[in-house]
Amino acid sequence: MKKSRTIKNAKRDLRKKWYSIKYKNSNPGSVGWLIKTEIKYGGLHTGIKRNKVSDKDPRSEEKLKIGGMRGGDRMFHHNYAGKYSKYLLPYVDKTDKIVLVEVGF
Repeated sequence: MKKSRTIKNAKRDLRKKWYSIKYKNSNPGSVGWLIKTEIKYGGLHTGIKRNKVSDKDPRSEEKLKIGGMRGGDRMFHHNYAGKYSKYLLPYVDKTDKIVLVEVGF
């Protein structure tokens, strides 16, 4: 198992490096910039331990111990970069000061 994890980590690191190079000169707010920035700040992470669980979660303690949470997977893995870019680009490089908030549940 340790060997497969090492290979998996090496593939992940190689993929991060490739996208960092591919999108090196991407403009802020563009698809490439969003992907590159997500990777820069860690990229995809899986199996993250749950530290807090809602009392309303119907899963048993056994099921909650299986798997874990994941994050850093929106822009590239779920292909959200195009949509985010579409709505961000009109605000990039504007002189108006704005506060932009993303809210998710």
